[in-house]
Amino acid sequence: MTVSVSNESLKIWSMEAQCQRIKHFPLAEIVSVKFLPRDRYVALGDKKGQLHLLDLQAGEVVHTEEDAHKDAIWTIDWHHKPEGAQGILIITGSADGTAKFWELR
Repeated sequence: MTVSVSNESLKIWSMEAQCQRIKHFPLAEIVSVKFLPRDRYVALGDKKGQLHLLDLQAGEVVHTEEDAHKDAIWTIDWHHKPEGAQGILIITGSADGTAKFWELR
């Protein structure tokens, strides 16, 4: 799968089916995207500093952290089960000059 974003929406594409669109989400101003392990969830950062968690199987945003940052989230990465964590550690970097850590259980 691959993801494309625009000012108005996010689209999920299947690369196995000659690049067919399989899902469309009306999410505005997404600027960072990261598939999480096992390709079930996608973490999304937007220009407002919101962090979204998209469940691909359910086809919906299952969580939004509205005040994740004070400015655009330009980068997202993850670390699988770091020492002391019970799940996946998500790291976000923002135009506000901060990096934040989030645990997904």
